[in-house]
Amino acid sequence: MCDALISQLDLYPTLCDYIGVEHPAWLQGKSMMPILRGEQAEINEEVHAEVNYHISYEPMRMVRTHRYKYIRTFSTATIQLLQIVIKAKQRISG
Repeated sequence: MCDALISQLDLYPTLCDYIGVEHPAWLQGKSMMPILRGEQAEINEEVHAEVNYHISYEPMRMVRTHRYKYIRTFSTATIQLLQIVIKAKQRISG
């Protein structure tokens, strides 16, 4: 299991590193290879997400860290700041 903050933008650089291709200059995101190799626990301090259309026009933006999630919904002028609480992992033996 991995608790690292990963974005879809990190997939392309990871694939480039995996197959040994240079990253294009315009490429966004960071390779996940250091995490997959066990060299680093994190590659991002935060990740961003956005939605413009779902069923209707309802634009939203989100910033997520390990501790907080900030969500702004433009259609309703709503802002949420959520503190993330992660419970200890439970193992089931048996």
